[in-house]
Amino acid sequence: MGICYNVLQKIFVDKQTVLSFVGGQNLSGRVWYKCFPHIGMVTSLRYNTNTPPEKQMFYLEVVGACISSDCKQKKITVVVSYIPKGKAAGMSVIQIKMVTGTVPVRESLNQLIGDEDKQILRTEVENNEVNIYLSSISNDATQVSFDVEEVVQVSNPQPGTAKVFDYYAPENSATTSYSFGDSDSAAAGP
Repeated sequence: MGICYNVLQKIFVDKQTVLSFVGGQNLSGRVWYKCFPHIGMVTSLRYNTNTPPEKQMFYLEVVGACISSDCKQKKITVVVSYIPKGKAAGMSVIQIKMVTGTVPVRESLNQLIGDEDKQILRTEVENNEVNIYLSSISNDATQVSFDVEEVVQVSNPQPGTAKVFDYYAPENSATTSYSFGDSDSAAAGP
């Protein structure tokens, strides 16, 4: 029992590998098995593997543009389509996180619902994020635009993010980022 105690002490107190000799006694497999009859050898093998790139199911592009000379009024345009040819995604959601300091114009979002060509079921705004629910997304590009306004001027705002995903299979998704640029380039025009 003394050997077992020494082995346990070495494992749990020192947290190091058990030495092959403890107190002059050989810790061969026979002694190890006698001390721990129900413990097998545990190894941890870690290595890097190349994971195949994710197959994109959606095409997603988001463009932010200033529509006033002072860049207080802006427009977000989303272009989305389903990539696998001849197929369509069922109910899908476009989530657009607003750039800091901007909020969506609700009237602009409400106007989207009446457009049957885009198959928009509803829109909602939660936590400065716009969710647009579509009944389906086909291979043909669907373009959705809505207005936003700057309520707080932020220096060096970080880009906003956008994501589209199949409502019933959220692993089928695409993500991108967008920004509005500076007001000088917006005033200059294209």
